[in-house]
Amino acid sequence: MQRLIFYFVILQLSPGTTLSQVKNGWKSVEKIVKEIKHPVFINTKYDIIEFGAVGDQKTNCLPALRQAIEKCNRGGGQVIVPPGNFYIRGPIHLKSNVNVVISNGATIKFSTDAEDYLPVVLTRSEGTECFNYSPLIYAYGLSNIVITWEGTIDGSGKAGLANWKKFQSEDQTLIRKMGGNGVPINERIFGKGHYLRPV
Repeated sequence: MQRLIFYFVILQLSPGTTLSQVKNGWKSVEKIVKEIKHPVFINTKYDIIEFGAVGDQKTNCLPALRQAIEKCNRGGGQVIVPPGNFYIRGPIHLKSNVNVVISNGATIKFSTDAEDYLPVVLTRSEGTECFNYSPLIYAYGLSNIVITWEGTIDGSGKAGLANWKKFQSEDQTLIRKMGGNGVPINERIFGKGHYLRPV
């Protein structure tokens, strides 16, 4: 099994930051990456089938997946998505010390109904913080989390939220103005009635 590890390094820039300051900031990236600790998990497994998931492409398996993640979070380990087609009505909210393993032959297929991704959560749109529909896979303020997969994660983009592209320009303009004008984050509320696509 191949392992892809993504590190997200964010350099916080203040208004008026110069190009030389940006270059100096990037010099610290190598040091930051060296300090990152790889996630470690105990060998306890929680198969979502044991929590009521059914890989039949139509049963909503989100409650089973959430229960498995919750139980795994208490002591750490792996949440196993076995081979099958698992329909998910809403976002997967991860928790610390959980490795979600999407097995070879497994497909997680997300719903196309925007209401499933409410209530809004703290997220970003084009790099600007706001409250919006939940990303399909979401984590905030957590540690020691991994998604490992040989199977498929299908966001149903073409059938669902990708169609918002033609409606999004007004909300894109609004969020850009809010960010540029320093509107407090808790006032940048989108979600229902808006067309900022979730991550």
